[in-house]
Amino acid sequence: MKSAILVSLALVAAALPAAGCGSSSSSSDKAEAAQAVINAAAASQGAAQAAARVPASGATLTKAQYIRKADKFCRQMIKIDRGTFAAYSQAAKAGQAAVAAAILDRDTPAYVAWLGKWHALRQPKQDQRILVEILGTIDNQAQVTGAQAAALRSTSLPALNQIAAARVEAKKRVHKIGRQYGFKACGDAVQTPR
Repeated sequence: MKSAILVSLALVAAALPAAGCGSSSSSSDKAEAAQAVINAAAASQGAAQAAARVPASGATLTKAQYIRKADKFCRQMIKIDRGTFAAYSQAAKAGQAAVAAAILDRDTPAYVAWLGKWHALRQPKQDQRILVEILGTIDNQAQVTGAQAAALRSTSLPALNQIAAARVEAKKRVHKIGRQYGFKACGDAVQTPR
């Protein structure tokens, strides 16, 4: 079992979804346990996010102003995320699941604070639908990070596989939508798949 966790940890770190992505478990108990780990951590992380969110204030921005300000926030977050990913990858390659979980726990508050800043920007009214979709996907990734740390601590292979698949899909979706909208940095704002 430990070697399977180590392999999954490395796959998640490299952003490669494992075959089956969590659905290959022959035991429904394993799948239910994995989902319970994900749900519990996501609920906890979601509450922290909601508490950190600052209401939007100031004048409504034009699309160009919004892109410029949001991309500035995103460039800052990408720098933080690269450091997190490097440390996480090193721990994952060494098979240190507890260390990898601690790294996620340590850096998630910075990610949540960054999200709060982005949410506080006044969105251009005509673009709210697409921005809600982008921010919702990024919010979800902050929740997934908490779930991933919990899965690492509980050594839940199905949960880690499910998280790897979710991260890859979210990154693709935000990149595509963000680039279509006009973001330069925010199209890459979803945390690096781990």
